[in-house]
Amino acid sequence: MDDEVLSIKSGEFMWTQKNVQPVLEDIILMVRKGELVGILSRIGAGKSSLLSDAIGNMGKMEDDVTLSGTVLHAMQNPG
Repeated sequence: MDDEVLSIKSGEFMWTQKNVQPVLEDIILMVRKGELVGILSRIGAGKSSLLSDAIGNMGKMEDDVTLSGTVLHAMQNPG
């Protein structure tokens, strides 16, 4: 769709090339222009990994990721 700003379909992602098993798998996410999205889960469930993947900071084992626009990454502990 033309109004999609982020689309992840059937994503499998890893932190390093040494990972045999994906850190995240079977990820499907679509965000449309103007939407506000919150990601809630327990500690260690993969929230930061999902966002790192979306901006291209993780290795991809298999993916279909489309990102339109500009990404701003604000660290939790700037320093």
